[in-house]
Amino acid sequence: MNLPLAVLWLSLLPGSPVAEECLQVELAFAANRAAELQDLQLQQPRWRALRDFRLAAIYIPADDRRRAAAVLRRGLGEVHQHLRGHPDDVEMLLLGAMMDGQYLLINRWRFAHNGWRGLRRLARAERLQQDNPRAALIRATAKIVL
Repeated sequence: MNLPLAVLWLSLLPGSPVAEECLQVELAFAANRAAELQDLQLQQPRWRALRDFRLAAIYIPADDRRRAAAVLRRGLGEVHQHLRGHPDDVEMLLLGAMMDGQYLLINRWRFAHNGWRGLRRLARAERLQQDNPRAALIRATAKIVL
């Protein structure tokens, strides 16, 4: 099983509820277990949004647009709610930008809403943290897709 380096690092922090929630999401996603992902009871908004991002990544290739749209709306709600209280959370801005981009895979006509919002979130994250490698990857992906 191939897990991102960050998740492996988090797994070395025993007892950390944040690390455990992230690890639960990534392990279920790595095994392509959508039902398990859907049923996870997560405390942190970041990991609930990540769960929905991962679920959409399972549903979109399976051409299950209805489920993908539903989990993306739920996850984007988590992002929006969190950013109201923490507008400078770079990682949540980036997750929101990625989810907005995922939504365009379901419905290209949403570019005027999700596309522009995702690009604004990405630009804000880049201003807050110029050397963030995830922001650079998202920017490069947006250039290829757009």
